[in-house]
Amino acid sequence: MKNILLITLLFLTSPFWRVSNVLAQNLVPNPSFEDTLNCAQHFGLTEAAFPWFTATYKSSPDYFSANNNCGYNPFGFQLPHSGVAYMGGYAWLGKSREYYGVRLDSTLQSNIKYKAGFYVSRAEGFRHATDRIGIYFCADTAGFYGNPAGQLYFIPQVENASGNILSDTANWTLITQTFLAVGGEQFLVIGNFRDSANTTVLIVDSNAHYNGAYYYVDDVFVYRCDTCSLTSLNNPSSKTTISVSPNPMNKSTVLNFISTHEFLKTINVIDLNGNIKEKIIIPNIEINYRVELKRKSLSQGIYFLKIESNINTYNYKLIII
Repeated sequence: MKNILLITLLFLTSPFWRVSNVLAQNLVPNPSFEDTLNCAQHFGLTEAAFPWFTATYKSSPDYFSANNNCGYNPFGFQLPHSGVAYMGGYAWLGKSREYYGVRLDSTLQSNIKYKAGFYVSRAEGFRHATDRIGIYFCADTAGFYGNPAGQLYFIPQVENASGNILSDTANWTLITQTFLAVGGEQFLVIGNFRDSANTTVLIVDSNAHYNGAYYYVDDVFVYRCDTCSLTSLNNPSSKTTISVSPNPMNKSTVLNFISTHEFLKTINVIDLNGNIKEKIIIPNIEINYRVELKRKSLSQGIYFLKIESNINTYNYKLIII
C-alpha cells in the first residue's frame, strides 16, 4: 500500500493509563440503528430501523446509512458515530418538531438510577442551531401520535443544557444524564420537548440551503447505574482536547491529542466520497500524543480525520490548499 502521509509520533508527558470498563446491559434495542427491515435510496425510511418508530404523525425523521443502497443523505456528509447508520430529525423548525422513539427491552424500576444518553451532530446543510434536544421516558406513547400540534411538551429526564448551542457539524457530542426512574417507563422518545419561549435558536450558517435546526443521532443508551450520581453528566471533570493546526494546511499539520481519561487508537484520513485514504494505528497506550501529518500525494480539497480513542470517536475536517 502506497503511503500517503509521513507520520511522526512524538510522545509527550504520558503516564501509562489503564482503563477498566464494566459493561452493563443497554436497554435500548437497535441502539445505533444497524438492524434494518428494508432499505432503499429514499432517505425517509424511518421504520427501516426496527423497532424504532415515528412518535407523532407530523414527524418524519430520517434514516441514514453509509450503505449506498440504504438511507441516502441529501443534507451533507457525516460519518456515523459507530457502525454504518444513524437517525436524523428537526429539533426546531418554527413551531415544528420531530420525534422518534423505541420500546425498551426492560421496564424501568421504581427508585432505581439509570444513566441514559445519545450522541448528536448538527447537519451542515441547515442554517440554524439550538440548545434543546433530549430523551423523555414514559409508560405509554399511545396519545402522542395524534397530537394535532405535532409538539410534545414534557420535562425530559435527559436533556442538553440550556444555552449550550449544539453547532458542531464535524464531531459527535455526547448528551447524557443520570435520573431516578418513577417506575413503569417502557418507552423513550427523542426530540425537543420545549416550547419556542424556552428554546434558544441561532443562525450559525446563513449560506446553508435549508432552514431549521436538524440533528443526527447515534448510539442511544440506557442502563442501570447504582453508583452514578443524580447530576448532569454533560460536563464531566474528565476532559479530552484535540487540535489540528494549521488547518487549512499546505505541507503539514500537527494533531495534538491530550486527555485525562482516554487514549488514542487510530486516525483515518477520509475523502468526501467516504474512502479511507490512510489508516494510522497508534501502537502504544498513551493519553497524550503529538502527531505530525505531512502531505505527500494528497490533492487539494476537503478531507475528514476520523480520530478514534478507546472510548469515543471524533471527526475533524481537514482542508488541504
